Amino acid sequence: IGCDPMVGVNIRSGKEYDRKEDSLDEARRLIRHCVDNGYNVKHWYIGNECYKGWNANSYADYNDLYAEVLKSVDPEITIIGDWKICPEAKNNFEGTLAIARRSKHIDVMEVHEKWGNQWGLAATGGKTLADWQAEPGIYGGKLARYIEAYFADQKAAGKNVRLGFNEWGAEIAGDGATPFHVALVKADYLIEMFRHPIYSACDWNLNMGPGKSKILITSNDGRELASLSPAAHVFKMCGQAQ
Repeated sequence: IGCDPMVGVNIRSGKEYDRKEDSLDEARRLIRHCVDNGYNVKHWYIGNECYKGWNANSYADYNDLYAEVLKSVDPEITIIGDWKICPEAKNNFEGTLAIARRSKHIDVMEVHEKWGNQWGLAATGGKTLADWQAEPGIYGGKLARYIEAYFADQKAAGKNVRLGFNEWGAEIAGDGATPFHVALVKADYLIEMFRHPIYSACDWNLNMGPGKSKILITSNDGRELASLSPAAHVFKMCGQAQ
């Protein structure tokens, strides 16, 4: 389908069960398997949502441990770390900056963010159709300001860790919102992705979670494709633009 593969590495089990060396060996065997079988996996994702259980500095250090193992097998891979921007009250954006500054091996720092989600940038508002209609741009320009602040911090640090949004999406609470409205919110997001030098972005979700946010409309308990949601047309149009 014209996509590059990406593989995620489990780092949580080794930490939680005090089996770090076994976990590092598992990562080594996984990339060796990919290389030996010619799978051409060049994007490696270290952990997932590790703000649950790590602080920023410890995650950066864990990331580097696994990155060194992976790069010992294939030095040409791209290492992806992830954190968050929000909720703002938890200073997660500062954690994202700290990880990107501290890590020796992260090539792409990616964050998860969903419009209308209780832990998103609009945790204290911005959840309903009326909220979105009142916004001058997604989050009233707040998302753009965070993106710009990230790149400014990287420049000040003399680094060039790229930025991704590998789990972004939209949920609209309350009555009155249709899948067409969700598609428009997603279009707002995509505008910011194209406006800024975002390395990678992945919409959540294809076929799980809240029904209005899905791209694929399925039947037979998710086993058969029935149709595409209105948001699919947004992606089709933007795909031509890139």
